[in-house]
Amino acid sequence: MGATIKAAYAAKAKRMSEAGQALADLGDYITQKMDEWTKAGLTETLGLASEMNDTVQKYCTNLAKDGTGSQESTSAPGNKTTSPSWASIAANSAKATKSTKATTPKVASPPPRLFARLPPEHKARASNAYATLHKLRAELPDSMGSMIREVRAVPSGIAIIPQTGWGSASLFQAKAQISKVLDGAPVEQEQKWQSYVIPNVARSYVDYTGEVQTIPDQQMEDEIVTQIGLKVEKAHWAKSAANAESGTVVLAVQENSADRVPAWISLFGTRRPIIRKSDKPRVSQCQNCWDYHNQKSCTRKPRCRLCGSREHTEAGHVHNGPKSPDCDCPERCTNCRGPHPANDLGCPLRPYCSGGSIQKKTKSEMEAIRKAQSAAFYNKQAKRRCGQKPSPSPNPGPTSTDSGLPGGNDIPMRSINTW
Repeated sequence: MGATIKAAYAAKAKRMSEAGQALADLGDYITQKMDEWTKAGLTETLGLASEMNDTVQKYCTNLAKDGTGSQESTSAPGNKTTSPSWASIAANSAKATKSTKATTPKVASPPPRLFARLPPEHKARASNAYATLHKLRAELPDSMGSMIREVRAVPSGIAIIPQTGWGSASLFQAKAQISKVLDGAPVEQEQKWQSYVIPNVARSYVDYTGEVQTIPDQQMEDEIVTQIGLKVEKAHWAKSAANAESGTVVLAVQENSADRVPAWISLFGTRRPIIRKSDKPRVSQCQNCWDYHNQKSCTRKPRCRLCGSREHTEAGHVHNGPKSPDCDCPERCTNCRGPHPANDLGCPLRPYCSGGSIQKKTKSEMEAIRKAQSAAFYNKQAKRRCGQKPSPSPNPGPTSTDSGLPGGNDIPMRSINTW
């Protein structure tokens, strides 16, 4: 019996080996043809080949999981498949109803970009990004130009955004042609980096003559490469360490080499930890209107950071001080309406990071927070008046009670009418 089982598995292994060799030959043939199509500029054919490549990748992934390569689970031969009963359907429906967490669809990662490093005097820096896009599409072959979706300006030069991942690979193969169109600017493909910091590294040392030698960036980078034995994409002193005896070193390596970075390093006579920087997204706050969004896309009227007024900016902000009986321009957050500047890190409406993404308050939460913070603002103004009620004026403005805000402090709005 054992010999029979062994022979059956050997026959199956032989069949799988023959099938794998046949599919491998087919894959090599398609890859060879794709190179020929790239040189010939057959964009439509390359698009179909890219889809075939994705199918092969899925097949190999499923093959590693269940040994069949099928994208759908199949029942074993000889087993009868029975349709689910109404009871099982009802039970599954109840489980689905109880689940409160919605599944988030996976977003495909964008294709790798290409970067062209431009000198400061390059014409593309003074021109619109669309002009560079038009130039590339006009001077490159049609098959290459059609693969470029967009061109954006970046600090190092320009970023070329391809249509697809396959387009990115094809454009990178044609980097010599792209460089020629851009007057010889070097072109490189986007790489993912992992950043690290090394704290409290000495910025100088005393040599044998007794003189103090300052450690430049290049010497520091060379020493790090020698110690960790990896190629470093960048290494520099943090800005905060400009005039200090010791400072923080910021370095980056390629993402595929991150697992080989040691936890400690001996640098300039001291043993220091290498700390991996968090990949948490950062909360971006607009410096124009002080809302939490990208400033580049902001079209709102500027606001004062201190009081939230649209009538002036921070440069024109006037505040008579907390001891003044008439505080015309007190601090007030434009987001939560509380008694603090708009960029206060303790603002209750400031977004926070959770689960690798930026989370914001719901609409009902925002309303409740603004109501409570408005009350705190008016209470603070009342305390600044030493607990005295303001003298009635011939034409009093609406009070905090009239505006529907909690607190009932009867503080005239005319004294804080800059909002």
